[in-house]
Amino acid sequence: MCRATGVPRSEFGLINELGEYVLTHSQKPLLIQTTLTTLHAYLSWVPLGYIFESTLVETLLKLFPTLEFRNVALQCLAEIGALNVGAVYDQHFQHLYTVFITSLQVCAPPPHASLRLRSPCIWHQAAIARRHRARSPLRWAAAGRRWAER
Repeated sequence: MCRATGVPRSEFGLINELGEYVLTHSQKPLLIQTTLTTLHAYLSWVPLGYIFESTLVETLLKLFPTLEFRNVALQCLAEIGALNVGAVYDQHFQHLYTVFITSLQVCAPPPHASLRLRSPCIWHQAAIARRHRARSPLRWAAAGRRWAER
């Protein structure tokens, strides 16, 4: 029996199975979001075997890059990362860290790369457009007609 929840371990296994099934097979984003929120609420009470010896961590890492689930998946991963479990699961934590950092680099590229490559182009294109509009003969002709009509 689980001390925190009072749920027998056999029933907890069924609940865990259902949660993992929803996270891996559901096509409904709201159901996945609700399952992740519920998982986050009870994650500190889940026996460590259900976290590290199942596909739960892998599933959370797969859901993290998806924008809809990113915040809640990150909360769950942070909760798992904050667990004090000793050296028994060090390999799992190393794997969690390396896969998470790789996913994070894909989701959020470094700001200096995007600013350096995009900003000058945008400013340059805007300057060209302003010069083109200022020199356009049609613009001068339209302005002259409006002035003449006054």
